[in-house]
Amino acid sequence: MSWLKRRLCGAKKTAPLSHESGDNERDIVNKNVDFRPDNVNNNLKKKKRNKYMVKMKNFLRELALFCVFLLAYGAVYKEPPKISKPPKAYPFFPTNSAVTDFYYGDLTKALSLAKKITPDISFIMYYAPWDAQSQAARKEFLLAAEHLQDSVAFIAVNCWQPESDCKGSFAKIVRWPVMVIYLSVNNAIQYNGPLLAPHMISFLKKIMVPIRRADPPIFNFEEAYVVAEINASPNSAEYSVYYKTAIKCLESEPFGRISFYLKPVQVTKNTLSVYMWEQQRILEIEPSDWKPEVLLQWIFKVIKTPITWISPPEVKSVTLAHKLQTGPTLIMFTPKNPLSLQYDYFMMLQDIAQQYQNCENWLLNFDIEAKRLDHLLTYKNLKSTCLGSKTETSLTQIAVTTSATPFLNSTSAKLSKPLGKLELNCGLSSNLKLPSICQNFKAEQCFEIFPHHEDNFGKKGKELDEDLIADDYKVYETSLWKPNKDPKSMENLKKRQKYENCKTFLAAQKVYPEVFVPDDPVDSEDINVSDFACSNNSVKFIVMDSLRYYVFAERLGVNLFNRKDMSAVVIVDEQAESHYIMDTPITSRNVKLFLQKYNESALIRSKKSIVDTPAKNTPAYNFVAINDTSVINLDELNSKNFLDVVLDNRNAVVVLYYSKQCSFCNGISYTFLTLARKLSYVDNIRFTRIDGDENILPWEYTMEEYPSILFFPVNCKEETRVFPTEVPITVPNLLAFMLANMNATMKLTAMYSVCLHTPVEITKIACLSTLRDEITSTIEKTLKVWRKSNKRQRRLVLHNLQELRFLQLLLAHSPNEFALIQSHFRKIKDHLGEEDYKGKDEL
Repeated sequence: MSWLKRRLCGAKKTAPLSHESGDNERDIVNKNVDFRPDNVNNNLKKKKRNKYMVKMKNFLRELALFCVFLLAYGAVYKEPPKISKPPKAYPFFPTNSAVTDFYYGDLTKALSLAKKITPDISFIMYYAPWDAQSQAARKEFLLAAEHLQDSVAFIAVNCWQPESDCKGSFAKIVRWPVMVIYLSVNNAIQYNGPLLAPHMISFLKKIMVPIRRADPPIFNFEEAYVVAEINASPNSAEYSVYYKTAIKCLESEPFGRISFYLKPVQVTKNTLSVYMWEQQRILEIEPSDWKPEVLLQWIFKVIKTPITWISPPEVKSVTLAHKLQTGPTLIMFTPKNPLSLQYDYFMMLQDIAQQYQNCENWLLNFDIEAKRLDHLLTYKNLKSTCLGSKTETSLTQIAVTTSATPFLNSTSAKLSKPLGKLELNCGLSSNLKLPSICQNFKAEQCFEIFPHHEDNFGKKGKELDEDLIADDYKVYETSLWKPNKDPKSMENLKKRQKYENCKTFLAAQKVYPEVFVPDDPVDSEDINVSDFACSNNSVKFIVMDSLRYYVFAERLGVNLFNRKDMSAVVIVDEQAESHYIMDTPITSRNVKLFLQKYNESALIRSKKSIVDTPAKNTPAYNFVAINDTSVINLDELNSKNFLDVVLDNRNAVVVLYYSKQCSFCNGISYTFLTLARKLSYVDNIRFTRIDGDENILPWEYTMEEYPSILFFPVNCKEETRVFPTEVPITVPNLLAFMLANMNATMKLTAMYSVCLHTPVEITKIACLSTLRDEITSTIEKTLKVWRKSNKRQRRLVLHNLQELRFLQLLLAHSPNEFALIQSHFRKIKDHLGEEDYKGKDEL
C-alpha cells in the first residue's frame, strides 16, 4: 500500500542503479510525466500552442523577406507616376498682332527675340491665361502695342504653362499680370501703373526720354523737377548713375510727378538740385557717394509740394485716408489724360495752392501763369497742325530708325525757302486771361519767352529786325545719302517728330478732349488767399482723376458726368465729419472765394451722398415697394425725404438705422418686421428704415451706432426717444418701449392690434382683458380732466368719455367687430388736438 500510495501521489523514489536499458528508460519517463488528468490536458494544450507559435514565427519571417524583396524590386524597376497631362497651350493674343506671344512659356526665346527686334526697349507681359486681370489687360496691352510698335518690342509670355522656362523661373508670382520693361543698358523695371493703354503709352514715352536738357524756362513738369550738373560726356559714369536714378524714380512714381533735367558741365564735384515751388534744395555729393539709391533717398526726403495727384490702388488701401485724417482737404476731381502734357485745371489749382500756403511771402520758383500759357500755345499749335488740311500720309512714309541703324550726320541738301519776315502777335484770343504774361510784353520779348511757339503768333505784331534774317542760304552737301532718303536728316527728323506729336495728340483726343478753365470776369476783384494757411484751420490740396475715380465723387454726392469738363471741387473735413461742395463754376476766383467762405465758417454742410447721385456707372440699391397688403413693407428713407417723413405730425414714425457693413442689423430686421406686423392695424404709425452709413443727415438725427431705433411720436416730435442700447432688441422690449412713448389713444389702438395678431385663443382673451383694464384706467384719468376743465372743454372731454365707454362694452361682448371698434378709435383720435383742452397730457 505504501508503494501504491507513493505512486499515486507522485512521490519520488530513487531507483537502484541497473545496467538494463529498459528499466532506465522507463524510470526517466516516469520522472518527467505527470499522469494526473488535469495536468495531461494542460500539457497537450501547451504543445499545440508552442507548435502554433513556431508556425507564426516562420510565416512572419517569410512575410518580412517577401516585403524586402518587393521593396528592392520597386527600387530597381521604378516607373513614373501616372498623372494627367497639362492642358494644351493656346495663343493668348492674335497671331498677326503687334504682340509676339510665347504661349508655351519659352522665356529664353522671348528675351533673345526682344534684343533682336530692338535693342532699346522691350515691354514684356507675363500672364496667366485663366486670370481675369490678365484677360482684361490683354486688350489694353494690344492697343499700346499698336501705338508704339515702331519703337518698343511688345512680347507676352505665358508663365502658367507647366514645365515651361517661365514657370520655373517665376514660380512665386502671386498676382497676374506682371509688366516688366527691359532696357538696352541691362536695366529692368516693373510697370506698376494702371493696366490701361493710355497710361502704358505715357509711361513708355517717359522711359524713352527720362532726362531732358535744362533749357530755361522749364515748363514740362508737374509738381517738381530735378536738375543735375554733371559730366555728360560719352561713357560718363556720372551720367549712367543719373540715368538709373531717373529710371528708378519712374518705377516708384509711374505717373511721373517729378521730372529730371540735365545741365552738362565739367566740374570736379557733382551737384544735384531739386526745384520746388518755394525753395531750391542743393545736394553736393562726393563722387564715391554718387549712387542711385543715395540720390533717390535724398530726393524723396526733401520733396515738398503744395498740391499732388492722389491715385489710390485698385485694392483696399489707406492712401486717401492718410490725407483726409490730418485735417481739412480740398479735393479737385478733373480729367487726367495721360497722353496730355499738362492739365489746365491742375495748374490753376496749383497756382492757388502756392498763393494759399505762401503766408511768409516767399519768392516762388514756378510761374504757373506762364506755364498755363505755354500749355495753351502748345495745344493750339498741335490742333492747327494735326487737324488741318494736311493729310497724314506724307508723315507716315518716314522710315523708323533705332540705335542699331548707323547714324549718318546728314542734313538736308537745300532748305525749302528763306524764312523771310516773321511777324509776331501776343494778343492771342484764348479762354485764358493772360494780361501779365503776354499782352504787356513786346513782340520780341514774347518770342524770347516762348521761342518754340512762333507759328501760333499772328501777323499784326511788330516785325522782327530784318537784319537778323538773311535773304537766302548757302547749300551744303554733307551726306552720301540724299536728304529725303536719309532717315536721320534734319528734315526727316522734324517730319518724324511732327508725326509722333500728331499721333499722340490724336490719341489723346480720343481718350478725353483737352479742357481749359473758364475766364474770370475782366472787372472781377482778385481775392488774396495767402493769409488763410497761417491760421490753425489750414487746408491741404489734392487732385484726383475723374476719369478713373468718379466713384469717390459719387460717395460725396457729386455726379461728375453731369458736371462741366467732369470737374468738381469739394472740401472734406474728416474730423468734423462734414464736407462742402462747390456749386459755382470752377474758375480761379470762385475757388478762392470758396476757400475764403470756408475759412470764415460761412459754408453750409452738404447732406448729399451716393444716394443722391443715381449714376449709371455704379450699382444703386433701389428698394421696390410691394403693393400686396398682406406683406409688411418698410419705407426706405434717404437724406432727401427723411425730415419730411419723421416730422409729419399726423403720424408716429419708427426709424431703424442700419448699415450694409453691420451684420447684426440683418438679425434685427426680422424683429423689426415682426413688430411692424403686430401693429399693422394702427393707422397713424409708420415703420421705416434708413442706411445711416450712406445718407448724411443733420447732426441731431445722426446715429453713431448701428442698429439704432428712434421713435417719433405724434404731435410732439420734440419728445423723440432712442431705444436704449443696453436693452436687448426683442419684440417685447420694442413693444414696451413704443407703448411707453405713445399717447393714450394710440396706445389703446396698438394694444388692440397686438391682441388681434395673437394666435392662441387663451392668450388673446388675456390680452383683451388687459386692454379693458387700460381703458378703465384711461376713463378715470379723463374724468379728472373733466373736473378741471371749463364748459367748452368739458363738452369735448364728455365726447371722448362716451367713445371710451362704447369701446369698453364692445371689447367685452364683441371683440371681433374690427370695423366698428376701429371707427370708435378714430373718433377719439380726431378730437385730441393741442388746442382742445389742457388736460391732453393726462389722457
